[in-house]
Amino acid sequence: MKNFLKNIGLLLTFYSISLAQIDTTLKEYFPMEIGNVWEYEEDMFPDYWHYQIKITRDTIMPNGKKYLEYFNNGDPFYTKYYRMDDSLNVYQYKKFVCLEDSEYIRFKLTAKDSMSWLYCISTDTHYVTLITTKVVYYFNFGGSYKTKFYNEGTIRGWDNMAIRLAKGLGDVFSIFKVLHKS
Repeated sequence: MKNFLKNIGLLLTFYSISLAQIDTTLKEYFPMEIGNVWEYEEDMFPDYWHYQIKITRDTIMPNGKKYLEYFNNGDPFYTKYYRMDDSLNVYQYKKFVCLEDSEYIRFKLTAKDSMSWLYCISTDTHYVTLITTKVVYYFNFGGSYKTKFYNEGTIRGWDNMAIRLAKGLGDVFSIFKVLHKS
C-alpha cells in the first residue's frame, strides 16, 4: 500500500510539473478578449481584400462549450467561433462546412516547427502545419515580433492558405491561393 501511494504521489508530481512547463505567454499569439479588433489582408489573386474581425461576444455552442464570436464586418456569413483549451490549442467550431456542428484544432500554439495536424474533415480534408517560428519586422506595427508561420492545405486539392500569428498582435496576415499543377 505504501508503494502504491508513493507511485500516485510521483504521478501527481509529474503531472503538475508537465502542466507548469506550458509557456502561457504563447496565448499572446492568439489574443482572445471581447472587444479585440484584428486587421486582415487576403490576396485571392486577382482580387485583394482588407477587412476587420472583431471579437463581439461569447456564446455556448450546441456541443455545450463556450466560444468567442469573431465577427467579420464585411460578411456575417463568415463569422467564426474559437476557444482555447489549457494545452493552448485554439479550436474552431464549424457550423456549415467540414463535419457540420463540429470543432477542430485550428492552431496549436505549443506546436514545434514542421508539426502537422488535421483541421477539417470533409470531402477534401484540410491539414495545418506550423512551418516555422521566427522574429519578423512589421512595418505597419513599427517593431519586431516573434511570429508563427502556419500553412493550411487540402490533402487532395490545390488550395493553400498562409497565416502569420505575431506574438502580442494576433493574426497579422492571411493569404489564400489556388496552387496550379505543374
